[in-house]
Amino acid sequence: MVSDADGPLLADTGRVVAAPADVALRQESPVGPGGTYLIPNLPPGAYRVLLLDLAGLGLLGSPDLLAAALAKGKQIHLQAGDDLELNLAGASTPP
Repeated sequence: MVSDADGPLLADTGRVVAAPADVALRQESPVGPGGTYLIPNLPPGAYRVLLLDLAGLGLLGSPDLLAAALAKGKQIHLQAGDDLELNLAGASTPP
């Protein structure tokens, strides 16, 4: 779930990005109703996860800027069969 101090974010207010070290292999999900998102079938490995609000969507077109933003995201490590719920409370595009 993606939320801020006012509660879950509204649908279509950003995208959640999960990327391994090679940001070209990133996967993303739009923020859905109630602040939900789903990124299925991520291969095992280490990822950085970040919410890009609408103002930050331009980062998706620049691998260098996206990598810099993801460096400030949450780091997770997935193993085969993991089903992880990650709350990105208070997250947004880093400055």
